Amino acid sequence: MFRFLRRREPAASDFDDHWTIYPQHRAAWHANREKHCSVCGLSVYRTLEAAKKKRDILPPLRKMHIASGTVTEPCGLIAPTPRDQNDHYTWWPLPSGAHWISVFQWLEGPVAAT
Repeated sequence: MFRFLRRREPAASDFDDHWTIYPQHRAAWHANREKHCSVCGLSVYRTLEAAKKKRDILPPLRKMHIASGTVTEPCGLIAPTPRDQNDHYTWWPLPSGAHWISVFQWLEGPVAAT
């Protein structure tokens, strides 16, 4: 799997979900069950090509690094999201935070500004 990181070296904060990062939105998310579920997970991509395609589409991701790692059942739950896509997955990692730093290894840096 492939995941975006803020810097070359993975940090625990690279594995914070939106529920943790944006507590001010929790009331709205709590009211929407599907959204509540998705904001508690992390985005990962099945292929490097899929991650690069998403980076090309979303300008903020061009500043991010890409890391690769193996996400297996002991790492938590994972599901394709949305269901009709087969390259984007949501991963709900088991709550062991810093452990995920060692699962993902840096692969490539940000895209140069054009």
